Amino acid sequence: MIIFYAQASLLFLFQLIAHASVIYFLFFSFSWLGLVQILIFYFLFTGIGSDAIYHRLLAHGSYKPSKWFYILGNLFATLGGAGSGIAWAANHRAHHRYVDTENDPHSPHHKSAWRIQFFSMFEPVNIRMVTRLLTDSVLIFFHKFYWPIHIIYFMGLYYFYKPGIVTMYLVPAAMNWSMSAFINIFCHKYGYRVCDTNDKSTNNFLIGILSFGEGWHNYHHAHPSDHRCGHGKYELDPVAKIIEWVRV
Repeated sequence: MIIFYAQASLLFLFQLIAHASVIYFLFFSFSWLGLVQILIFYFLFTGIGSDAIYHRLLAHGSYKPSKWFYILGNLFATLGGAGSGIAWAANHRAHHRYVDTENDPHSPHHKSAWRIQFFSMFEPVNIRMVTRLLTDSVLIFFHKFYWPIHIIYFMGLYYFYKPGIVTMYLVPAAMNWSMSAFINIFCHKYGYRVCDTNDKSTNNFLIGILSFGEGWHNYHHAHPSDHRCGHGKYELDPVAKIIEWVRV
């Protein structure tokens, strides 16, 4: 068990700045154009990056994507500020293996919401859970150059569109991080169950909508290799639809 200390420490600092930018936007620089930009990039970072690539592909291998989507999705996930795909997938596989026990890296039944929201980047990562991912040249590239990619993106926004630092980068990244935390916090406590699983996972309607389908968590825990999380009539899952368009 190891922790990527260098990446985790910088990630913690980055997320503090990103969360502060949310307050800055709401109270000091709000605009409707900025809000539209935030929502677009939140979808890119969360719906495509974290949900389609990090979660349903890297952590669960639920589909085989087109090459262009794989690379672009990893880029969005990287800029989403949730850490590298290798570390993220290892952490999430540990969640499924030890779900709702003391060894679960983000169980709301054993860890505080505060810790899950702000300190989950420091949870130990078992690299043996993602051995196959360590042979993927694309993932190795995005892991090795994780922060240089952020710096290049930041400098590009700084020189060509300064407001985008907040609306097309920091705020969407804070929202991306927070949504992952909210799924872990709320979808193991509040909601309804459609499958009999050996855990406390639930489907949560509000989180399901806000996370583009990730909140249908009980079904996901029952069928983790399914590229769909939403299964019921009213369980919208746009990420699943995107996957069906881009898989080979």
